[in-house]
Amino acid sequence: MLSGELAPSEGSVRLEPEGALGAYPGALALVTHDDAFAESVTARTLRVTGGAVPRQ
Repeated sequence: MLSGELAPSEGSVRLEPEGALGAYPGALALVTHDDAFAESVTARTLRVTGGAVPRQ
C-alpha cells in the first residue's frame, strides 16, 4: 500500500472507473478526449466542434 492510500473496508466493493461513474446517482460533467470511455459511462454526449457545442 502506498503512503496516504486508504485500506478498503471490510466487505467493500472496488469499482473500475466506468462502473463507479455509471453507478453515480447524480449529474456529472465529464471532459475527456477518450470517446470510447465517454460512451461507456454517459447517457448523453455533447461534443465541442469548432469551439461551439452544436444544437441537437
